[in-house]
Amino acid sequence: MLHLLESLESRTLMSTAPVSATVAADLVKLTADRAQFHTDVAAGHATLVIDHELISDARKADLTALVDDRKALAKDHGNATALAADMLKLTSDAAKYVSDMTSLHDKLAADFLHWKTNVHNDVLTVHADVLKLAGDRQAA
Repeated sequence: MLHLLESLESRTLMSTAPVSATVAADLVKLTADRAQFHTDVAAGHATLVIDHELISDARKADLTALVDDRKALAKDHGNATALAADMLKLTSDAAKYVSDMTSLHDKLAADFLHWKTNVHNDVLTVHADVLKLAGDRQAA
């Protein structure tokens, strides 16, 4: 025999009973902590994007200086005094490149760790809020 009717899933109607003050406070805290989580994720992302841009800009500037130093070396071929000055500038610019990259990558790592810790703590706080809310709803 063919079934012409399909069964519907069971439905649960929401209660119109008033929410207890504890549950309402839990919901307010959960909402605030979720907002803090989203704020921290956005701020962390923006900070890391800026850090990457700073690294990129410094790399371009420092590498341009190094390329210019190499061109000066080629141009001054045969002039010992100018070559010595060019080598000194090349050595100085190379040290600046290493210093810039080291400090900027250290800043990136520190910022990443800072925001990773903040976001992780936010996740733990939201999780604790959800567990407290569930317990308070069962108790109500």
